[in-house]
Amino acid sequence: MGLVERLLADPPEARGGDLSAFCDFAAGGDENVLAVRRGNKVDLVACWREKDTMRAVGQFIRHFREQKLEPHRIAGDESGLGGPVCDRLREVGWPIKRVNNGSPAKDPEHYANLAAEMWFAARTKVERREIILPNDRELIAQLTSRRGWPDSKGRLVLEPKSDLRSRNLPSPDRADAVLGTLPGALVGGAFNSATVAEIRKANPHLFPQPFDRRAPLRITPDGMHRMNPLQPRRFTPRQWH
Repeated sequence: MGLVERLLADPPEARGGDLSAFCDFAAGGDENVLAVRRGNKVDLVACWREKDTMRAVGQFIRHFREQKLEPHRIAGDESGLGGPVCDRLREVGWPIKRVNNGSPAKDPEHYANLAAEMWFAARTKVERREIILPNDRELIAQLTSRRGWPDSKGRLVLEPKSDLRSRNLPSPDRADAVLGTLPGALVGGAFNSATVAEIRKANPHLFPQPFDRRAPLRITPDGMHRMNPLQPRRFTPRQWH
């Protein structure tokens, strides 16, 4: 049983606490998603598809009001279509916090961008059973199918959405929204220098020197298997499953 499945089967006790919401705005045929965390429990409040951007803005506002949210409690991904949506929300009185998941990480030595930092930090929270996740089939699939790998600088990289599409997988909109609500997700990852150093020591083959052309190894539940030398070194974020 994987980490996510174990957490869903035996979640921690619900605890009250702060309130945080995250919006993932749709592009093309993707989903608009609003996730809300109260204390250590995260809920997928709404997931829907809407081609009309301004109608989607109105739907987000309706959900904000139903959840009794205030703008300073809400964050949203401003990359791509998210920028104009955030602009419109501000114009109508909802100046939410703008986040760009493709921006530099708070810990640029160990993470390639903010998205990688957020996903790997969340994986640690799942492993420690610190949160209660929604038991949602699409969310589980998105959390356990996205890959990661170290780049030539040894920084952890998250699989681009374009690569997901090439594998016939949907955009991880629900996962991005849920993980964006987690405490600390947007202000630095849970992996510190010591933790990353531990990963490097345990898996030196994943962190080659630049221009090392040795055939990489892939970590799988039943061991390590050599891959095509032209393929990047890949592993799911510290093995979600």
